[in-house]
Amino acid sequence: MAQKTSKRQPNQAFAKIVGIVDAEIRGWQGQGREIKVRKHMPSPAEVMWTVEWHGQPIGALAARLLQRANYPCVVFLFDDHNEVIDLFHTGEDSNLKLDALKNSVFAFLDNTILTEAKRAVLREGLFARFKDGDLAVLLNGYEFCFRYYSPSNKWRVSCEDLPEWSWKTFECPAEQNPISFLISLIHGIVLSIAV
Repeated sequence: MAQKTSKRQPNQAFAKIVGIVDAEIRGWQGQGREIKVRKHMPSPAEVMWTVEWHGQPIGALAARLLQRANYPCVVFLFDDHNEVIDLFHTGEDSNLKLDALKNSVFAFLDNTILTEAKRAVLREGLFARFKDGDLAVLLNGYEFCFRYYSPSNKWRVSCEDLPEWSWKTFECPAEQNPISFLISLIHGIVLSIAV
């Protein structure tokens, strides 16, 4: 009986972690972001979420239940991020680990939206690049930096050369996705600095 319980415990912890990621994903989809997520489970110990924007895959994240050094752990990964979550090792606070997981999911969403935002800006015929984790866009000779924050659904905007544009924050309306809002924001900035 003890062996069945010890095998069930890692599976329950894995299900809890998958549930946390699923809950965060449901939150993304509920804010007009036009994000669709496909969930695929190749095995009971492996899950992959593929994120799509307008039907095109733009990112993926995965979780796997593994056995490492005689104890079970969950590996959560995306891009170059690889986080080990050990809920069974004594001396570690599992709540801190789960909070770190939520932060990682937010970071994944932020990076995914920023990458898709760069594509949208390039389609507008503007020069865009990544700079220190921000999306840098050249507007009328000035470099504006944009960063998206998924928990608050806001864009932070800054421009080193224009003091009136240092660290402004704009909240996306609930009915508008953050990428189309960014494009509207960019058009507004171009008009305001052209005057």
